[in-house]
Amino acid sequence: MMRNLPAAILLLSLCGAAHAAALTRGPYSEITGQDSASIRWRVDAATVAWLTYGAAPDCAQVQTLSPSAKEHDARLYGLAPGAEFCYNIYLPAPGGEGVVLAASGTVRTLRPLEQNSFEFLAFGDSGSGLGEQYDIGRRLERFNPDFVLHTGDITDFGTDETADKQFFAPFAGILRKAPFFIASGNHEYAPPKTPPDKVRGFLAKNYLPFHHMPAGPGSPHYYSFATANALFICLDTNIAGGVKYAPGVEPGSAQYQWLEETLARNPAAWKFVFLHVPLYSSGAHGSSKMLINSLAPLFEKHQVDVVFQGHDHGYERTQPLKKGLVSPEDGVIYITLAGGGSPLYIQTTQNDWSEKYAPAYNFADARLDGDNFTLNVFDREGKPLDSLAISK
Repeated sequence: MMRNLPAAILLLSLCGAAHAAALTRGPYSEITGQDSASIRWRVDAATVAWLTYGAAPDCAQVQTLSPSAKEHDARLYGLAPGAEFCYNIYLPAPGGEGVVLAASGTVRTLRPLEQNSFEFLAFGDSGSGLGEQYDIGRRLERFNPDFVLHTGDITDFGTDETADKQFFAPFAGILRKAPFFIASGNHEYAPPKTPPDKVRGFLAKNYLPFHHMPAGPGSPHYYSFATANALFICLDTNIAGGVKYAPGVEPGSAQYQWLEETLARNPAAWKFVFLHVPLYSSGAHGSSKMLINSLAPLFEKHQVDVVFQGHDHGYERTQPLKKGLVSPEDGVIYITLAGGGSPLYIQTTQNDWSEKYAPAYNFADARLDGDNFTLNVFDREGKPLDSLAISK
């Protein structure tokens, strides 16, 4: 579909290559802040591209040129907090005469403190390319969240080649509507049985070039962001899953010190953590004593409300826990959302502290409104699986 753009852009398009580049990945948004966002996409041949954007529904208020490349990353700054923006991506038309609208999407900036209500989706362990994954993708697309949390393992082998089939294709609809905040899973580091000499550089080669999380000392392994009256913290717990090159979690480690400082200095009314390898789990992998001993005391001390986990393919919600015991008044709730499309783990033993366990494909829709937090969990057919309500 041809569009009329300003003369300067049309003149630049006339200088494009004879081959018309085609969109092969995205668009998707990442590292969204209160006044900024990053829109990314990939084309099959290096070319210039143009992005127009603006406060919805006017998507053409501002125009920016993306230099010739296969991987495009358009950084948008000076955006209004807590607002929805729409955008259009244009590529040179065949023959270099004019431009073609290649894709459209929306993104919402994070909310300022005075806007104390928002919605987000959460799921994980989706990388399979199977039909169940596409079922989850279609369900997610029906929502309009501010953002999406992913608890890790976006592909089963972690390679860039599998990312299109197992991440960008099944979730194309929701990726065009909301930014993803991703916790690195053990499969992001390397496929099983990868030779040790190739594991060290695997993440940097296959994952990091195409996924940027908020800036920080340990990003993208661990980072935080704030929206409205809530703090979100992403941790990398893969060392407890046998990933040798994952950052440490023990007291004194860089990640532990960063977590302790981040929790201590942030006065947010609500605190959420998301990670891959779980602390408490009734699933096949089970609970991790290493993570419980290292991280649970910090979560309890600083009154973390909910920890979202992955890795054990299925769904589970614990009762509020403190020092390993049920503590309804001041315990931390651990929720495993690891049924995003990968084959399920069928486990029949449920721990005493487990409130709800289901070996089912799942995703969650979460809403925070002032002093009230609600979470509704659904299976891949959209049927209710569990619900949670917390009030302060």
